[in-house]
Amino acid sequence: MKVDELSVYPNTRTQVKFERDESAQFMIVAGLFRSPKGKSWFVSFEYPPSPAKGDCGAPACTTGECDAGAGPVSKPQFFIWIDDTKVEDGIEHAGDIPEGGVTTVPLTGNSSSGSSAADAVKGGLQNGVPQPPSAPNLPSAPNAPSAPNAPSAPTVPKVGL
Repeated sequence: MKVDELSVYPNTRTQVKFERDESAQFMIVAGLFRSPKGKSWFVSFEYPPSPAKGDCGAPACTTGECDAGAGPVSKPQFFIWIDDTKVEDGIEHAGDIPEGGVTTVPLTGNSSSGSSAADAVKGGLQNGVPQPPSAPNLPSAPNAPSAPNAPSAPTVPKVGL
């Protein structure tokens, strides 16, 4: 089993490229959430048969290399959609491109801790990830009250005749 760990951020899209382990039959994507609900925190995908073994099912595949259109895709693509605390098949969102574009992260080597992948994502997303907000400005001091108007002089009463 191989584990690669990386961080993803809201309103971003990350394309992860990796070499398939020929013995792998499934890929599982799991999210670590504070309050997961049910079993929606992970999704699994079954890999198509490996063309490198020559068992991709295409009749012309006798040398271990399949023709591009003859059988299953030699480099399958999987789309994952993370929404709230759900990890789902994201094929419906395959064409969605956020404002920041798509960041590509190559996964190389046999990373068990995943720190290299996580570092690559953090380093590559500096411009695509919203930065934390800056501290608000202090409020300005209120204006001093104005002096009251001076009273007017009294008038002499009129005496009736």
